[in-house]
Amino acid sequence: MNVQLYEKIDEIFMKVNACRKEPEFGDEVNSRNDKFPNKNMSQNELFEKMATLICFSQNAKAGAVEKMINRSEFREIFQNFDIISVANTDSNSIISESWELLKPIRFKGKISSIVKCAVLLSSDKFNLSAMLKNIPVKIQTHDDIKVFWKNFYIMREKLKEIKMPFYSNTTSLLHLLLYLGYDCIKPDTIVMNVAIDSLHIVTGRRDNDLIKVVTLIQGYALYKRIRPTIVDFYLLVYGGQTWAKNFITCSF
Repeated sequence: MNVQLYEKIDEIFMKVNACRKEPEFGDEVNSRNDKFPNKNMSQNELFEKMATLICFSQNAKAGAVEKMINRSEFREIFQNFDIISVANTDSNSIISESWELLKPIRFKGKISSIVKCAVLLSSDKFNLSAMLKNIPVKIQTHDDIKVFWKNFYIMREKLKEIKMPFYSNTTSLLHLLLYLGYDCIKPDTIVMNVAIDSLHIVTGRRDNDLIKVVTLIQGYALYKRIRPTIVDFYLLVYGGQTWAKNFITCSF
């Protein structure tokens, strides 16, 4: 246990708690606490999650993307996220026919990435849903943290091998796992700023630095008997992430 680090995180929690805007803050914490992965998720359901995160990536405006993905036309464009159907679709035709609706995602290249995800997920040689089943649903021991990372590395190497768009990247894969409900955090710019400037965990942003930050946060969450996603939320609030500012009444 890193006592000094844990005390620094405790201080962040205290500062954020003094500025909580209720009931919004508590509702977000409860929502994160109650989210767990679906171990019976189909490849189609997984594809929908992956496609959705790609839409939100690369600084796309979250509000505009949220409205877009909630429209029935969005599901129709991607054929209800049936991987076989999308895998046999030409990304250029999607762009030419539907770009006006898809504009909030910012970059047309994301469409070909989504289609390629469907192609790879539809392959008989690769079953990401099955690989996810090897990751602990909830981290309850230090051994669970070791199992998490063992299987994370296996998954990441396989994704690199098949050239999976976005998700062969450490940050994006962790984001996907977080989004699915697994016990980790996304080491994005805000989280890493806090880790470097306030917590002094690392000094850089290389893959090893990202993984060290996430691992230490998992350890802190285990010690406090809370979920890493809640620590993630506190770090985003403390770090001044635009969306997270909606949950507090002061700034840091």
